[in-house]
Amino acid sequence: MPKVSVIIPVYNKEKYIADTLHSVLNQSFQDLEVIAVNDGSQDRSFEILRQIALQDDRLRIIDIPNGGVSHARNVGLEQAKGEWIQFLDADDRMDDRYLSQAIAIAEKQQADILFSNFIKENEKREVVESVAGPEAGNCDQAQLCDCFARWQYENGFFGFISNKLFRRELWETSGARFPEGTTLAEDLDFFVRLYPSVQNAYFWHGNSFYYLQTDENYMSRTTVDYCTQILIHMDIRIWFIKSGKYEEYAELLDKKVSEYAFFVLFHHEECQKTLVEAYRFLLGHEEILACLNPDLLTGFSKQIVLSLKKKNLSAVKILFAGRNMTRSIYRVVKRNV
Repeated sequence: MPKVSVIIPVYNKEKYIADTLHSVLNQSFQDLEVIAVNDGSQDRSFEILRQIALQDDRLRIIDIPNGGVSHARNVGLEQAKGEWIQFLDADDRMDDRYLSQAIAIAEKQQADILFSNFIKENEKREVVESVAGPEAGNCDQAQLCDCFARWQYENGFFGFISNKLFRRELWETSGARFPEGTTLAEDLDFFVRLYPSVQNAYFWHGNSFYYLQTDENYMSRTTVDYCTQILIHMDIRIWFIKSGKYEEYAELLDKKVSEYAFFVLFHHEECQKTLVEAYRFLLGHEEILACLNPDLLTGFSKQIVLSLKKKNLSAVKILFAGRNMTRSIYRVVKRNV
């Protein structure tokens, strides 16, 4: 049984996949398996995978029809044999010294999960940003909630996929899976389901991987399904309730849910819904309505969420109609000035 399973979903990454695999297979730490899940690639990705697998039998290839990155990761998890699990995307690179250092520290600290820093870089391998997490050291479940509340909404640290090494036993205990069909924040949703089972986490300030930031992958995330996002934030709220930390962070968490409720209505097209369908979606989740707090918002968004909480669809329609009319008049006036 390998010590570590590195899971890499692959879809049309012929330009990057060789470098990605070499960054893992050339680690000084050798007791690993690499599970590359070819998610129905239409380019040369599968061919490149097979060529590298002929040279290194630690690379296992799973070839599946295209089902999305979440499905591919779930398939990889189900096939993983390692004591530890590590994810890596097919266009990113693992730091040369990462696994040897991370495993040694995680086992010494008896951690369920080890968090590390990482670097965002462009295609020229120039550093775009260094992303760091909380102060180095151990933390228990309650402290993990504290760290999440402090850092997640500042730099998204807890939602990135590859800056975490965790025990397979932790995943099995939690029952966490990636939400198939979700195209944004699926990583965060997975980890929010994993975190409640963490008893001992460790934050390490070493570098884990290099995240490739391109115009293409940045722009692909500009369209947001806010219906999915509000459900993820409800899961975060449930986690804090289970951990006994909700009362301490109620204002922060309820504000986030209230903001996303407004976004669901305001950006209903991005949820592929009409305004009425978006309204009914929210009404269909009483747990969302129960924690809406209009007083945490201001202006137009406050009025919308207040009307939603009162279950007043007519008021919601009138507010949006009035806003749209005001904007139209403003555009006409501005055009004629």
